[in-house]
Amino acid sequence: MARYTSKDDFLYISKRNNFFMKKGVSLGLAGIFLLFFFSSLALVSASSKDVGYILLSNRNVNPQITSVFNELNLTYDLLLDSKIRTYDLSKYRMLFIDDVRLTNTRNLAIYNYPSVVMNRYYGPNWGLTDRDGISQMTSSSLLNVKLVDNGFVQVYTDSRYSLGGSYIPIYYLSDQNRVSGTSIARAFEGGGDSFNVPIEYGNVIEGVPAGTLLKNNKFSKNNMCFYGIPKTGFWTSDARNLFLDCVSYVASRCSSDDDCASQNSGARYCMALNAPYNNSVYQNRQEFSCENPGLVNSMCVDDIVPVNIENCTDICINGACADVICMTDSDCDDADSKTLDKCENPATLFSHCTHTKINCFNDIDCGINGFTGSGFCSANNQNVLKNYLTFTCHEYGTINSYCTNSTAQIIIQNCTDTCSNGACRSITCYADSDCDDSDIGTEDKCLLPGTIDSSCENQPIACFDNSDCGSDKWIGDFLCVGKNLSRNYLNFMCNNPGTSSSFCFNSSSLLINQTCLDICTGTSCKNIECYADSDCDDSNVGTEDKCLLPGTINSYCTHEPITCFSNIDCGTNSLSNNFCSGNSVVKSFVNYTCNNPGTSSSFCFNLSGNYNIQTCAQQCQAGKCTVINCTRDLDCDDAEDRTIDSCVNPNTTASYCRNLEVNCLNNLDCGFSGFSGGEFCASNDVFKYYRNSTCVNPGTLNSNCVVSQFPILIQDCDDADLRTIDSCIDDNPAYCKHDLIGCYDNSDCSGGGLVNSYCVGKEVWNNVSSRLCLNPGTTSSSCSLEYNQVLNNTCSDYCSNGKCSSFICHNNLECGSDSFGNNYCYQDDVFKNKLSFLCSNPNTISSLCSNSSSQQLVEDCGEDSYSGYSANYCKNNSVYKNRTFYDRGCLLNSCSVNSLVQEEIVETCSDICVNGACEEITCHAVSDCGSSGWSGLPFCSGLNVNQNYLAVSCVNPGTVDSYCTNSSSGMKVGSCLFGCSNGGCTC
Repeated sequence: MARYTSKDDFLYISKRNNFFMKKGVSLGLAGIFLLFFFSSLALVSASSKDVGYILLSNRNVNPQITSVFNELNLTYDLLLDSKIRTYDLSKYRMLFIDDVRLTNTRNLAIYNYPSVVMNRYYGPNWGLTDRDGISQMTSSSLLNVKLVDNGFVQVYTDSRYSLGGSYIPIYYLSDQNRVSGTSIARAFEGGGDSFNVPIEYGNVIEGVPAGTLLKNNKFSKNNMCFYGIPKTGFWTSDARNLFLDCVSYVASRCSSDDDCASQNSGARYCMALNAPYNNSVYQNRQEFSCENPGLVNSMCVDDIVPVNIENCTDICINGACADVICMTDSDCDDADSKTLDKCENPATLFSHCTHTKINCFNDIDCGINGFTGSGFCSANNQNVLKNYLTFTCHEYGTINSYCTNSTAQIIIQNCTDTCSNGACRSITCYADSDCDDSDIGTEDKCLLPGTIDSSCENQPIACFDNSDCGSDKWIGDFLCVGKNLSRNYLNFMCNNPGTSSSFCFNSSSLLINQTCLDICTGTSCKNIECYADSDCDDSNVGTEDKCLLPGTINSYCTHEPITCFSNIDCGTNSLSNNFCSGNSVVKSFVNYTCNNPGTSSSFCFNLSGNYNIQTCAQQCQAGKCTVINCTRDLDCDDAEDRTIDSCVNPNTTASYCRNLEVNCLNNLDCGFSGFSGGEFCASNDVFKYYRNSTCVNPGTLNSNCVVSQFPILIQDCDDADLRTIDSCIDDNPAYCKHDLIGCYDNSDCSGGGLVNSYCVGKEVWNNVSSRLCLNPGTTSSSCSLEYNQVLNNTCSDYCSNGKCSSFICHNNLECGSDSFGNNYCYQDDVFKNKLSFLCSNPNTISSLCSNSSSQQLVEDCGEDSYSGYSANYCKNNSVYKNRTFYDRGCLLNSCSVNSLVQEEIVETCSDICVNGACEEITCHAVSDCGSSGWSGLPFCSGLNVNQNYLAVSCVNPGTVDSYCTNSSSGMKVGSCLFGCSNGGCTC
């Protein structure tokens, strides 16, 4: 495989056809020649955010347009029409207006900014046309435009959007109503007279220089370019080049050296010496000139003699050494995998770390899916249901991730009899006959028949001993006799045991079960919690202890917290140092007061305010009056990374700030670094170009971008396989091809042997193959087989499919006996099948057994039906109604009827459902009526500072009869030592 020995082995020059090169035609819209030297390439990049791209939505970005910006190394911001008045449009080198209806942008003075207009809707608004607006043209043939003094150019690859679809238009400024600019490309209709001279209608592309009187009687403050070939998906390369030149005309920084003001000396600036960031302070002298005049990459460049002033320990910012918090995102790592760590404003004085929480990475982070709560019965009490909770993580692994959950009712058990209280229950009996114990000496009965509480009772006719009559046991409820808890005890006895006249009897007596410690009441012992407040002491001096309902079984203790005992518990009065408020020097004070001290109703109040010490004649700084505008460069910080901020005449009354913009701050401002274009073949291997973008003199007024491009090996096509011939195919993209050498001799080929058997009359013949290598040792080599035929056998009956066979059948009985199947369910009715057997073509080679099944209806089970709707009722705070669905069909091979109650929601109540209708609740709690609190301003009452307190309440909360009330009363909030005036204490 060939290798490139040096970068200088490659030179690639890319030129595009330029239809604006003829002198005297364009307004500096010259063609752009891109020269790439892989050893080094000096391209000057525009400043960050060169283009303001105005559009309706971020989803509507046109990739054809942005590809031109990228080719010209122009960065761009997406400006939404809905927010257009919030942007500072003056900071962009140019604006681009897309071909959409822009409600807000239409009313902007676009002519005040350098702009490319690819929009036909608002020509009168922006002064490009009079009220007749911008025109458009279509054609059944491919559209061309006429370049001024330079021939004709095809601009679209098709005439329609799709087969049979609408025609694709171009826009033009009609000669009857357009602004007087420079014609670049014209709309025309060919062959208008005998000389075949095209009829021209207006400008498809027009340059509008700064200072032009527009159709709305305004003057353009910057260059504008109208571009009327809007359907970018059908652009030819010529149409794209025309758009590129339109952008170059508007975004050009200078046209001659006169546009670049020279400076005798420059300020201090930062430059990278031996680190990835600016770490040295330099100063230089500058003489400016215009490089690439009239092109988009034009800029004012200078001759620089740099002088190293200082090497910084950390970083250089704004021409001075400084310490920064972070340089890259890695400096902000908080070792927490659940946060997105980012360095904001890296390598600047304003750098800081942010740690944005990532809520979830997967569904498990939100919770574990599974059943929740207890089981419950279905509406028809035939199934046991349970709620299944499912958790979902949305936009997982991002800072926008969030969790949701949903609950579904799942059948966990089908009941044989019925469901009750969330479990399947059996019904013991439906009638007395279900309780037969086969004992003639008992009377058999079913108690509570057909219910889950049903049971069988078999009473004996006689008894043999007391145990036959029953077991002694406690009966009845407990009852109090004094302090004793007593209960009846039942004794069973058998008279005449073991005889036909035997019978049972029982007797009961009241016995003491328990003696209570405090009191016996109702059916149980009760304790008394407290008799006095002292019984409730919780040993906490910070609470007020009380016994409520003392000496009764309902007595209980409360422990209400005491907020404060004295003023010192509420805080320490304070008086601040002098500070500035507007143009005055002031102090602030805070006074604390404890109201109702030492009780559970105590609360704290503080009174704060400011009082004036001095009013400054000019300005106030750091609690003092001063008249100095700035004392250091940092005072002039305009929070813009792209400006060098300095204080002129610092620390004097003549001080003022100066903020000068730089071209680039870092390599990212110069465009992307990485692979570009497609793969290509060189020396029989696959290569790809790599682009490296670098900012030289970053952060200074003489900063500029350098872009280099060189080839890198992507794939070595040699696969080290002796059985392949390797080559590089220069397709789009290029790829390695490995042509396989099929075989060198017959032994390399597979196969051979018996291929198949076949019949010739009653004879069985075999096809036999042998291996063969064709064109051995070449890429066209291939394996093949030679075939021969050999007689194998002669059949006594007949030959079929390469082997001897016998007749299949001679009569119907050999194929099977007719029979009926079992009943089965089909389409909700009961059917059965009859199976019949048949021998076709008996005693011949084509004899064949077959059977057929015919379906027979046994029973029609009827149609499904519904009952009428019930009256409305309340459930889960909503209005419901139901009806019964009767599902008639076939089950277990016989007809069946299942009923299912179907609920339907009539209305979801916002507050509460009562008697099958929604009702409104005015308030559930005091918080629904507003907040209690201080209202109005403090006012004086003698030496006291009072304020009105508004108390709100909710009457009959949580009911349909609820309503809100409020009352206001004045309360003391503080006391003054010397006097009170206008709601505050006086000194």
